[in-house]
Amino acid sequence: MTEALAAGMPNDIDLVRGMSEREDRGLMALSVPEAVTDALAVSLLEACGLGQSARRFAGLIRSCAFVVDRNGEWRLSDDAKTYLQPLCFQAKELWFEVNSILFDLAKSAGARDESLPTYLRDPAGRAYHLAAIDPEAGTATYSDLAVAAEFDGDQSTTWLANRLARDQQQLGVLPNESTALDFLNAMSLYSDGARSAAIEGLRPVAAAKGASMPIAVACHLVGRWDGDRRSDVDYRIAVKMLRRSIRIGEQLGNALHVAQAQHSLALILLINDREQKHQEAHALLDKSLQTLLREHDSFGAAKVLHTYGQSLGRSSRASDWRQAQGMMLQSLRIGEALGKRRHETLVMRSLADLLDKTNSNLAGTVHVLADRMGSRDMR
Repeated sequence: MTEALAAGMPNDIDLVRGMSEREDRGLMALSVPEAVTDALAVSLLEACGLGQSARRFAGLIRSCAFVVDRNGEWRLSDDAKTYLQPLCFQAKELWFEVNSILFDLAKSAGARDESLPTYLRDPAGRAYHLAAIDPEAGTATYSDLAVAAEFDGDQSTTWLANRLARDQQQLGVLPNESTALDFLNAMSLYSDGARSAAIEGLRPVAAAKGASMPIAVACHLVGRWDGDRRSDVDYRIAVKMLRRSIRIGEQLGNALHVAQAQHSLALILLINDREQKHQEAHALLDKSLQTLLREHDSFGAAKVLHTYGQSLGRSSRASDWRQAQGMMLQSLRIGEALGKRRHETLVMRSLADLLDKTNSNLAGTVHVLADRMGSRDMR
């Protein structure tokens, strides 16, 4: 083993003392991926020049105490990675070569390609290795994954992307101060249900100058949050935030974001009801619904139909009640088709309240059904 690799080595790596320089490089290479399969480990070791001994060396490393096995994949322990990764990062040629191989594999990976570790089949894995060879492009990709979390982004992808990005910041691959990565961290919290902490993380992004999707998303989520606080100050700030979010979305041509933000703004106008903004709110809901249907966002459309139906149901006109009932039934059918059980329950409760208002004989039955659905959702 070379002196550079041996110096300061954790005790549990003592087993591999006496390696050749090629094996040193191979061990450093194995510290780069988040996890490996046997096939991937051998492939990386072959790229480091181990040739026919790559398979034997991979087996030796896998048997060491500093390797963690899980679900047919394995990785170096955190202590081993913390020690070895900086050495690999300093060996620029090796760092670039290994990350380029892994990025190319991630780009071509199929969701069921079991020869590759799970993380390489996730968009977060692609962002991770892209950031290692092109920090600016990788940061942009991380940011794109965070933007997706505004709608139906995969919670596990957002969480993994955030953890990998934080690891790269600690290593020095990515800068410690980055609005895009702060946005990713906040959206990871948001996806995980830690909404209050997420909003505080999003506020600086929402206040940033410029026009980007992270800023648009931050304005949307902060505006929606503040609009629910029900104070005069929060209401005014929320409306301003949501209008800015819509403008940025329109400027960037992101129709789906615009539709979502229009729905949120309409909700805030209807809930607060301080400025008699119902006409504007309904116009926003019309635009949002048209876009969501055109973009084939069925669940988004179902939520808008529910909001619209609730608003019309508060009217004093029987014609509005009939229209409200039709919208709620349509929303209910979409939710049922998509298996959105909580949405079904919410719409059923709204429908029961509407039927109470119209003195329908069905009101009692619908209330009972809504209660049963609510109990089902709690199981």
